[in-house]
Amino acid sequence: MDLSGHSLKKVPKRYGDWVVSMAKDLVHFNNIRIFNSRLLSPATGTIYCFSDRKGEGASYLFGQSSSKGEHKVLRRIDKIASDGHIHQLIEVFTLNNRGHAFWREKQAPPQRVASDKWTDVAIDGVAYLLSWDAFYELTFSRRVNREDMIITFDLETEEWGTILGPNISFLGNAFQVLPGWLTLADLNGSLAVVCLYGLVPSMDIWISTDLQRVTGSSGIA
Repeated sequence: MDLSGHSLKKVPKRYGDWVVSMAKDLVHFNNIRIFNSRLLSPATGTIYCFSDRKGEGASYLFGQSSSKGEHKVLRRIDKIASDGHIHQLIEVFTLNNRGHAFWREKQAPPQRVASDKWTDVAIDGVAYLLSWDAFYELTFSRRVNREDMIITFDLETEEWGTILGPNISFLGNAFQVLPGWLTLADLNGSLAVVCLYGLVPSMDIWISTDLQRVTGSSGIA
């Protein structure tokens, strides 16, 4: 549908289909009756299929490699080990129409990453994910250690890295900052860190160009 409300294309829908998320030019579909997920490109009508892991709490991130332009899926699953510690299973899938494509297990990230879908974003061939420690620190100590706050995954080389986050401190009551209120966003191609807090919500935004702090919503389209 265009901005005028005119329908441009219709895509057949299976019974039980529901939209999980949208990632720029791709729409992620799931179905309660089958064990495959699908990604639809509305522009071309191309549908990619990949195996799903229902019931395991998997989180998905979709992005495109910078040089080859390949669409890839990054899947994270939290697993509890016998010692009680949480181990993250990381898998990558390259989207194509060839029958031999499969999930590839990758090395775990340098830190545990948050599993909420609002805490990651892919920009220019790099996936950015918040560390789990960032949630914990902000909730219980009212500040976040900027060292290793943001974890990166290069969709081309499929290697992990870390970058510095902004200096975040919160002077109010800690209970006013909850998991899910610290997130990453793509603002016109720039990485942004967003913190929402307070009983009367206030928002702080840091933009990655120079990690300059922007308070409130002024200056943000």
